Amino acid sequence: MDAGIETSAALIQNIALALVAYPECQQKAQEEVDRVVGVARMPMLADYKDLPYVRAFVDEVRSYFTQAPTSHTQWPRNRFKGSGRSHH
Repeated sequence: MDAGIETSAALIQNIALALVAYPECQQKAQEEVDRVVGVARMPMLADYKDLPYVRAFVDEVRSYFTQAPTSHTQWPRNRFKGSGRSHH
């Protein structure tokens, strides 16, 4: 059940960071969502096909930022002893 949690969380975090770093992109994305979805309901997955700017933004974030977990806890215990060097 936990497969993909780290990469999904990393993508969501990177999208949030990109929106903060590029407020003009956040404004364009919000305007598109408001125009397509309106303000009476939340966007749904079915709306995604009608949101080309949002799709392009997400694709750009996905290609720019790595989504792979980079924590040393991913290393096998016999290869990493916490000293910053790989032990064979």
